[in-house]
Amino acid sequence: MTIFGFCGKARCEPQQKALKLTQLHYFMGPCVVTITRHAIRMDNIGHLKFSLVAKAPDWTVTVFRADDKTYYSESLKQFEDTGLLTDYLVSRRDRYFKDMDKYPHSTVLISGIKATQLLSRTITFVYVPLSQVLNADSQIEAILYSGYKLTTCGGIPLRLIGTKGKGNILETVNEEGVRETYLDTIKIVSDESKPEFFDAPKGYKRAKSVREVVAGSKSRVESSEIMDLFHAPKSEHSK
Repeated sequence: MTIFGFCGKARCEPQQKALKLTQLHYFMGPCVVTITRHAIRMDNIGHLKFSLVAKAPDWTVTVFRADDKTYYSESLKQFEDTGLLTDYLVSRRDRYFKDMDKYPHSTVLISGIKATQLLSRTITFVYVPLSQVLNADSQIEAILYSGYKLTTCGGIPLRLIGTKGKGNILETVNEEGVRETYLDTIKIVSDESKPEFFDAPKGYKRAKSVREVVAGSKSRVESSEIMDLFHAPKSEHSK
């Protein structure tokens, strides 16, 4: 989402070069991720409808939603520990593949962006190193890894196709070994964004946790059992 405006005689903040990615996460659905060199914003445009913003220098992560005007902010270190969703819903994958150098590497184009592809018998993985994405700060990768809980190989993940593990508590059929697309990138657009696009909203009510914001008031009202799935022990981070 690009913000347009007229500066007139007032001082106008310069636009920042940005990369906008429309991605499809296997659990969270479609998300629009906007990245500049020193900031990131994620807007879920699927069923969850939350937004996330963070930027230099402190990289405080704020998750908010416009429908019920709630938000929650925490440090990047705290966000790396908890993420957006409990491991009961989205299992955390390793950040890097083991023996990564042994995977055949190739260069592929996705929406005109050169990306690195890794292939094996069970995995297709495509990513862009941070140095090729506006030389973006490493905190951006950390936020994507903690939010998506998918392999990044230290860069911006674009596609991950793998085999299912033992599944989670919501799955009633054992599909272990079945191929699944965990993340795909539908479109990448070079864009410009104003710095305030990455600011936390003002006038919102502070929620009790990130997951309460992600779940939304509708889920809290309709089903306490589903809400329980959005919460987990205080610390899940084990990798």
